[in-house]
Order: sequence, then C-alpha cells, then structure tokens
Amino acid sequence: MKNLFKIQLIRTYGYRQWLHIGDIDKLDKKENFTITERIKELIITASSANMTLIQIQSKVKRTMTILFIQFYDYL
Repeated sequence: MKNLFKIQLIRTYGYRQWLHIGDIDKLDKKENFTITERIKELIITASSANMTLIQIQSKVKRTMTILFIQFYDYL
C-alpha cells in the first residue's frame, strides 16, 4: 500500500511551504522512512504546468535552504 506524506520545508527565514509527494515508500518500526519507487515522473501544478521531478528538485536546491524535514501522514 502506498503512503502519501506531507514534507514540511522550513526556510532559514521561517517561511513554511508544503510539498506533496506521491512516492511508494515504507516506514519501519523505528520510524525510518525509505522511498522505494516513484509513481510517476511528471507532476501537474495548480496552474496546470507540467513539471518533471528533476526540474522541481533543481529548483528546490537553488531556492531553499532546508533546516529540517518533518513527515506527516495525512491519509
């Protein structure tokens, strides 16, 4: 069964943004999170733009300093 998580990304100046991922993953008893497979390689944004995961990852790397990541199961 796939689990979907919200990843909370915190910028250095305190702005919070949510990133929804649709990966197939597993969470073990020690709460270690492992992504095992990507469901699809193309994401359609709210403005109907098609973006590949590589484009999103490179933009995040350029524009954000990630202090920590928190996972929330919202199913």
